[in-house]
Amino acid sequence: MKKEENREIEKDIKDMTLQELLDIGLGSALVLKEKIEQEFSGCVQKAKTAKEDAKTTSLDVEKKGEKLREDSEKMIKDKVKEIVTEMGFATKEDIEELKKLILEKS
Repeated sequence: MKKEENREIEKDIKDMTLQELLDIGLGSALVLKEKIEQEFSGCVQKAKTAKEDAKTTSLDVEKKGEKLREDSEKMIKDKVKEIVTEMGFATKEDIEELKKLILEKS
């Protein structure tokens, strides 16, 4: 069956005019061009999506880093306060209270 179909196609092509063959060639080129543009557009969209994903990931990492830094600073402050209290050092509040007492007695 395929040989017969091929012969028919060959016969049809041989009977076509130059204008018809040119039209088929141009039509095929146009269809190919459209397919290439669709593929290219798809690739561009995928690249934009990848860029947006990378930006989102970058922002997430930055937020996590900022949270970690804030938590670390709080932990360090709390630990320093604990050590100062354990060692019996005077705090700002203690010194201000002493200043008030001295000024009252003066």
